[in-house]
Amino acid sequence: MSVDVLGSNFQPGARVKLGTGITVHSVTFLDSTDLQLDITISSSTALGPRTVNVINPDGGRGRCPACFQVSS
Repeated sequence: MSVDVLGSNFQPGARVKLGTGITVHSVTFLDSTDLQLDITISSSTALGPRTVNVINPDGGRGRCPACFQVSS
């Protein structure tokens, strides 16, 4: 599944974490405001909101609580 993460100050090589049960296979840097993720959500993953955590290669971090929703 493809998901875009929109924000600011993203860098090439950024990593993204979406929490337990969600595997981020790849992060594609489109530009400093857009990252495209290739993810898989496990069938046993709990439904509900998730925090999106972005970690730039320079150590800069950003988080957005409840910005991703797992639904059926």
